[in-house]
Amino acid sequence: MEKAFPCQGERRPPSALNPMEPWNTLHVTTIGITAYCFLRSWFSYLTSSGHKVSLACTATEFIAELEATGARVINVPMERSAHPLKDFVSLGNLYRLMRKGSFDSVHTHTTKAGFLGRLAARLAGVPLVLHTIHDLPSNSAKNPILRHFYNGLERIAASWCDHIVTVSYANLEDIRKWKIAPLHKVTVIREGIELENYRMAVDRAAKRKELGIPEGAAIVGTVARLEAAKGHQYLLQAVPEILKQAPETFFVLVGRGHLREKLERQAQELGISSRVLFTGFREDMLEIMSTFDLFMLPSLWEGLGIVLLEAMAFKIPVVASRVGGITDVVIDGETGFLVPPRDERSLAESALRLLMDPEKGRLMGEKGYLRVAEEFQERVANERMMELYARLMKEKRG
Repeated sequence: MEKAFPCQGERRPPSALNPMEPWNTLHVTTIGITAYCFLRSWFSYLTSSGHKVSLACTATEFIAELEATGARVINVPMERSAHPLKDFVSLGNLYRLMRKGSFDSVHTHTTKAGFLGRLAARLAGVPLVLHTIHDLPSNSAKNPILRHFYNGLERIAASWCDHIVTVSYANLEDIRKWKIAPLHKVTVIREGIELENYRMAVDRAAKRKELGIPEGAAIVGTVARLEAAKGHQYLLQAVPEILKQAPETFFVLVGRGHLREKLERQAQELGISSRVLFTGFREDMLEIMSTFDLFMLPSLWEGLGIVLLEAMAFKIPVVASRVGGITDVVIDGETGFLVPPRDERSLAESALRLLMDPEKGRLMGEKGYLRVAEEFQERVANERMMELYARLMKEKRG
C-alpha cells in the first residue's frame, strides 16, 4: 500500500527527460482566473508545439476557455487563505495527482498554489519543478514581522524547486533583497501581449451609449479586481478633485471582487455615484477599454501590471502607482505618469494634466504603444520561456 507522503520522493531518473521529445507539464494555480489571465497564451504555445499541458486548480470557472488552448483542466480545490486542514487535503490531492500523472515538470503560480504545489512535486519525485513569482506575498503584509514570516516561507518553498521565474526586474530586486533564492536560480521573463488582438474595430459611440455615457464626455477607466491591492478607494477619493476642473468626466471601473459594495458606498458618500460606473466582469472588457481617454491603476503593489500593457496597446495614456513591476512598464513622464501609492491628490493632479491637455495624452499614448511593441511582445515571452524549459530539461538529462 502506497504511503500517503514519503519522506523523500523517488525522482524519475534524469535520463527520462529528453528535451527533444514532447513534455508532459502540469501547471498549478489556486484559482482558474489566474490561468485565464496569465497562462492561456503559454498553454497554446506549448500545445501547438506538441507538448502536453494540464492545469490543477479550483476549477469553477473559465474551464472552457482554458481547455480551448489544448490544456486539460483538473479540479483540485484550494483555499486562497490559510486553512490548515483544507490545505493538507489539497496537498494530498496534488501529491496523488503528481504521482500518477508521469509529469516531466510541474510549474506553480501564486503563493498558496506555489507552496503546496512545490512541496507536493518534491514529495512526488517530479523531475523538474518551477515556480513563477508574479509578486511576493510579503507585499500584502503591513506588519514587518508578518512580512518576514511570509518571506521565510517563500525562502523555504524556493528550496523545493529547481528554478524560479519572475515577471519583472523590480521583483528580482526584492528576491535579492530578501534572499528568497540565489540569483543564478532566477530568470526574469516579463509578460507580453499580442498587439494584433488590440487592433480591433470598435464603434466607440455605440459602446459609450451602451454604458450610458454621453457623447463628448471624457472617460477615465481602470480594469482590475475589486480588491484592496488595486487601490480603487484612492481612485474614488481623487474623483471629486478631478470633477472640479473636468466636470464632464465619467469613471468606469471594470472588474469584480469582494469590495464592490464597499466601493459603491464610498462613491455614494463622496457624491460621485452618477459619474462612476461599476461594470463587474465583462467579456467585452477590451472593447470597453478601447473607449477610455485615460487609464488609471492606483495599485498598492503589482507584479508587472499586464493591464497597463493592454491600455498602452490601445495608445491610451496611463497614470499608475510607482510600485513593483509597474516601474518596468511605465516610463514616468514619457508613456504616462507614476505617482506614490495611496496618494489621491497626486492621482488627481496627474489625471488632470492629461485630461486638460489631450495632445500630451495622445503623444504619451503613441510612445506607450511603441514601448509595448519593442519590449513586451507575447511571442518573445513565450519563446524565452520555451528556451528556459529546454535548457532546464537538458540540464536534468545530462
